[in-house]
Order: sequence, then structure tokens, then C-alpha cells
Amino acid sequence: MLLLTALFYVATYAQNPKNAAFNPEYQSYLAHIAAANASLRLNDAAEAQRWLAASPAKQRDWEWRYLNARSDNSIAAVKLADAAPDEAHYSPD
Repeated sequence: MLLLTALFYVATYAQNPKNAAFNPEYQSYLAHIAAANASLRLNDAAEAQRWLAASPAKQRDWEWRYLNARSDNSIAAVKLADAAPDEAHYSPD
């Protein structure tokens, strides 16, 4: 809810032609942030990450960092070998 309020305030502020924030790239950023937020609300973290990755890098701010952190709850990442395994063994335990 707080994020939506902040987005509304920023979008309203950006519509004033006197503000430097009113530009198509910034509006695109806001649209990507809103789409990523909606994806997270629908429990689709992968889609949220796609929206965040597609947002203009120059415009990324605290909203982007917040949603990026929310979209990845992993504790660690394990890098696997590039080659696919060529055999598997059955173990009864």
C-alpha cells in the first residue's frame, strides 16, 4: 500500500511540466515498477524480475531496489556445472 501511495505521488508530481522528472523514460520506469509490483502481488516473482530487468537503468531508484529485493527470497545460489550429467545412480536410502 505504501508503495502504491508513493508511486501515485511520484506520478502526480511528474505530470507537472515544470518538473524535470516529466519525460517518457521516467514514465516508462514508473510503468515497469507498477507492472513488477502487480506481478509480485500475484506471486509471480519471475515475471517481476523480467519487468525490473527491462526498466530503464538510469531511472532506477529505491522502488526498484525494494521490489528487486522482494522478488528474490533465496538465501544462496549454487552454480552447477555447465555440462549436463551423463549418468545417474540409484541409491536405496
